[in-house]
Amino acid sequence: MMYLIHYIGCFLVLTLVHDVMGLSTRARNSLLQTLRGGNLEERQARLQNLAAIYFGNRTSVDRRDNNVASSIREVIPQAPDSNSIDDPSIEEINQREGVAEYLFQGDINLTEEQLEWMERNIAARKTSRPKRQVDRGARLWTNNRVFYFFDISVDSRKRSVVKEALNFIRDRTCLEFTESTTATNRIRVFSGAGCYATIGMAGGVQELSLGSGCEAVGIAAHEFAHALGIWHMQMRDDRDDYVQVDLSAVPMTMLHNYIKLPSFRIINYTPYEYGSYMHYDARSFATRGNSLIPRDSSYLRTMGSRVISFYDIKTINDHYKCRARCGSASAICFNGGEPNPRNCAVCNCPAGYGGALCNQRPPGCGETLKATDRWQMKQFTFGDSTSRSVRDTFTECNHWIEAPAGRRIQLRVTSLQNSQCHNGCTLNAIEPKTRADMTVTNPRICCTESLNQILTSNLNPTPIISYNRFLTSTFTFQYRTRFILGLTFRLNVVFRGLEVVQVRLSVIYTTKHFLTPVHSTHPSKTTPSLQSTDELTTCPTNIAEQNATAAIADRRWMTNGYCMVQPWSYKACASIGTISQLT
Repeated sequence: MMYLIHYIGCFLVLTLVHDVMGLSTRARNSLLQTLRGGNLEERQARLQNLAAIYFGNRTSVDRRDNNVASSIREVIPQAPDSNSIDDPSIEEINQREGVAEYLFQGDINLTEEQLEWMERNIAARKTSRPKRQVDRGARLWTNNRVFYFFDISVDSRKRSVVKEALNFIRDRTCLEFTESTTATNRIRVFSGAGCYATIGMAGGVQELSLGSGCEAVGIAAHEFAHALGIWHMQMRDDRDDYVQVDLSAVPMTMLHNYIKLPSFRIINYTPYEYGSYMHYDARSFATRGNSLIPRDSSYLRTMGSRVISFYDIKTINDHYKCRARCGSASAICFNGGEPNPRNCAVCNCPAGYGGALCNQRPPGCGETLKATDRWQMKQFTFGDSTSRSVRDTFTECNHWIEAPAGRRIQLRVTSLQNSQCHNGCTLNAIEPKTRADMTVTNPRICCTESLNQILTSNLNPTPIISYNRFLTSTFTFQYRTRFILGLTFRLNVVFRGLEVVQVRLSVIYTTKHFLTPVHSTHPSKTTPSLQSTDELTTCPTNIAEQNATAAIADRRWMTNGYCMVQPWSYKACASIGTISQLT
């Protein structure tokens, strides 16, 4: 009864507000087409009621980490640089159009069935675990075929953007996108007020709006991902492990945008990806400051990306079970790549890697650089100086930095010229790929607060990924190699009763070597679980496992006596010559 009273109160208040302010005729008509004749004020009130039930009086979700928030405030400005051109996010576009508060998470049109499910289960979570059987989830498109057509309101530029986005997804998945005005289940792409879509195959004709400001491949791909059944990254059940949500500056009508779905409703196919095109940016829906604060503060500018990441494609392939198409004859992929279900003889590659097997530098702009002990500088300019407006697609540039065996690469970005500073780095950025996981997006740099920070890479070669879609950008970075000596201290204390009879300090020092899998071959059809830059432990003796002899014979499997453990169940070892112990 309490929830019903709250709902009626919200409905009456919002009805009075809209009698005074109202939506523009264009925005109202756009929403009415999407809601199929539903009552807009009722929808708004129901979404607001969801937030009231879910959050109560909280202004911060779950764990409040003041150290994270303060480090963001100290290091990173709260607003983009003043010289940046306007490049609004999806949520900003929809707020300007006045449609955001009628859409779940700012750009999702929930079907009546989906909204009713949330109303039942958001209330149920207050007293017990929601029942699994009421959750039907978003429907997949039958036979992996997605039908769509363009309304007469869609101009040629938007049609081109949509087709480019769909071709990008098609070429890396098992999905087919077919234009049809007669298919039973189809998506109507129209030029409405804002950018939004329905989750999954709703049945019949469902709407996908690409209004003014939505003319970007990344935005079109984002909305079609919703239509494929993909939710936002920040509504995952594990999101509080990765971002801190601060609701103190979020209007009441926008609180529903931070509701997260339980694990049995949303499937997490990949690790959390700050660089996903399905992740909103740090300032989403906040009137000041940041509403989404990454627990790894170096990712603050990365959230809100327009770049379709490796994990974004992997999510679609896993969701539609595309990987089952590739059997034993599929490609052997390196550097975290996976066989492409469109053509299993080639691979889908993480950013920074190219070639049929992901063992080459991507073609085009960029070069392979050889690092030495001295700092060297690389400055490069790329983009399109003839185009005076923001382009719909990115120009990319890929550099590789290589180092001799036994050395690690260090680098620092020292200058950004003609760079546009935005949350999401939506117009340009440079991304040094230094983290051990080759598949994940690394922190991107498009603003000056991240300059001159020395990064020690776990990868050899180390990819440097850059992209631009406005005029040209000139980036400068420096690089060198370092010899890394690892020290481990062990303190052993021997007691006799309560008396200490012996204290022994052991110091283990190791020269750390790292694999370079780009030069390796292996019989597995899957990616090695050990990443190329993980420190390797010493090999145990007397190992006689499957294919070990053949592996040992190929010296490319080893790095200076270290053991390479792979998921196909054998260990390739050699003599240990780089470890000593002092006692």
